[in-house]
Amino acid sequence: AGAGRVAAARTRLEALEAEAERSPAIDRRLALLSARAALAAAEGRDAAARRDLETALDLARASGRRLAELELRLELARLALAAEEGRAAALEVEHEARGVGFTDLARRARRLAGERPSALGL
Repeated sequence: AGAGRVAAARTRLEALEAEAERSPAIDRRLALLSARAALAAAEGRDAAARRDLETALDLARASGRRLAELELRLELARLALAAEEGRAAALEVEHEARGVGFTDLARRARRLAGERPSALGL
């Protein structure tokens, strides 16, 4: 399963790199950084994945892309999940996502944290 994830991430990254070279659009840069982070994580290079996710997070914040910001924070939490800080980070994303109406993201964050959905169905 791990090899399949690496191959899929590498294929996605190659396609995004080609597109990003032609377009300076923020969404493309966010997608490229996320794909590069996914590949690094799949290859066990957590520090490289964290760097790309943090770069993307800074870009998302600077450009006011709140949904992208929360999704990137959730991916950072996934990387840190072995430590208690990862669970706490996922729960923080869940709380903020629910507060701005991103219910699907809130559910994913809650699931990642290992919590049961709340009474509100999240």
